[in-house]
Amino acid sequence: MKKALRITRYLLLSLVGLLFALWLLLQTPGFQNWLVQTASHRLSRSLGTKVQVKRAYLGFLNRLNIEGVLVQDQQRDTMISIGRLQVNTTDWLLFKDTVVIKYLALKDVRVRLYRNDTTWNYAFLDKLFGGKTDTTNAPAQGSDTAGGAPPLALRLEILQIDNLRFIQADRWRGKSMLAGVGHLYLKARQFDVNKQQFHIQTLELQQPEFRELRRKGNWSPADSIAYYRKIDSLDKLRTFPESWNPGGMKLVVDQVKLDGGIVEIYNRLDRPFVRGEFDEKDIIIQPINGSFRNLVLDHDTLTSDVAISARERSGLNIKKLQSRFRMHPQLMEFSRLDLQLNESRLGPYYAMRYRTFDDMEYFVDSVRISARLENSTVSMKDIAFFAPELKSIKQVATLSGSAEGTVSNFTVRNVDLRTGNSRLTGTYSMKGLIDIDKTVIDFNTPGSRLALPDVAVWAPQLLQLKNTPVSKLGIVTYTGNFKGTVYDFAARGNLQTDVGYLGADLKMRLSGKNQGFEGTVTNAHIDGGRLLDV
Repeated sequence: MKKALRITRYLLLSLVGLLFALWLLLQTPGFQNWLVQTASHRLSRSLGTKVQVKRAYLGFLNRLNIEGVLVQDQQRDTMISIGRLQVNTTDWLLFKDTVVIKYLALKDVRVRLYRNDTTWNYAFLDKLFGGKTDTTNAPAQGSDTAGGAPPLALRLEILQIDNLRFIQADRWRGKSMLAGVGHLYLKARQFDVNKQQFHIQTLELQQPEFRELRRKGNWSPADSIAYYRKIDSLDKLRTFPESWNPGGMKLVVDQVKLDGGIVEIYNRLDRPFVRGEFDEKDIIIQPINGSFRNLVLDHDTLTSDVAISARERSGLNIKKLQSRFRMHPQLMEFSRLDLQLNESRLGPYYAMRYRTFDDMEYFVDSVRISARLENSTVSMKDIAFFAPELKSIKQVATLSGSAEGTVSNFTVRNVDLRTGNSRLTGTYSMKGLIDIDKTVIDFNTPGSRLALPDVAVWAPQLLQLKNTPVSKLGIVTYTGNFKGTVYDFAARGNLQTDVGYLGADLKMRLSGKNQGFEGTVTNAHIDGGRLLDV
């Protein structure tokens, strides 16, 4: 019996010694690198391409360092590369139900996806991750995983990324996308992947970028037609309003800091860039600096307190954009707005409504704007970035009122506009603003003052009246209605001038054939001597 116990003791000690020796062996860099190289070699043979890891280190089962990760596609082009990966986790993570990643760091990360035809360069990964899942022995819905064990929970405390670039080059369709960040630092209060609950204390982004470029693709006209027919058929299946967050993820970010951001969207194939003109299909905004505080994603609604500055390639300078921001699939809203541009300052409310965000590509006619201005400064130089036809108008106004409609067809109520010696009050609508010569204006006023020099910047032909008796009218106070274009209009109402008053029903044409005016005058009291200077 004693001999049996002695043998058992020796066997147990030998087993413990063997396990300890194996553990010590696992701690040696040489053995760890051998294991990684062996796994990389086998994976390379399985995928038929190159998979490489230069070195790896696993420390005490809770620290992992990997350097020089390379995955090529089957054309021997680099698809994924990682300069360095560092992970610090919960102590003895193998014996925990919850893995807490205390620190995750990535450096020099490149992901490059592309296709020249209908097949992407990552399609070969289906051999490893694809295939049909065998569900014959799958656990019933709502049950624990195999063996009754609860699912492994994953949480994160700190994430740091330096020099990340993601490229998706679709040469078949002629559309490429690039996203990246120079430096990212994230510190989480709660980061529960299983429960889809995330509370981020701080998120810092240095030199974040997003670029979308379109060029002529390799596909044929027949390919293009078939593709968009498929898109149209899928669009018919879309239900509105759409959902951004069907899984019900909950996200709170106390503070996001942006430094040197870039957004570029280039979708034109033929029109060259024109400085001084904003082109919604050719946008470059840089640098973007600022912060987002109290950012919350609740169901499909994103809210945040925003304070940013930026500059668009056209020359439009967003000196300050401070607002309470709200966005969901059909709305982008800025309340408590303080927007300072090159020469304008606007606020306190602006919102854009649309059926889908795709409508932004057809902004002028498809996006409905709601705005409320209170003593805002509006410079026509800033408006001209969006309506180049107005470049020649050098006018600054103070404006209050509520606007509703699209850029091409809108109405402003409770207008109070002051510029120079003129002041307009009332309600007006403008249809076709993108072509000022053809813009139809419908204006009703309870009493507005008009000075000839202020109006003449919109219709220079009026300056021809400067040396006529009309110039003796001085500042004209008008009550009534104006309808038409600046060159062809009708006005009905009452005029009060420096030489008297009258009621009038007037039609005037200042250009084209049949130039001139006609009208009916009632209840007139005019100082003829003063008007005619006799």
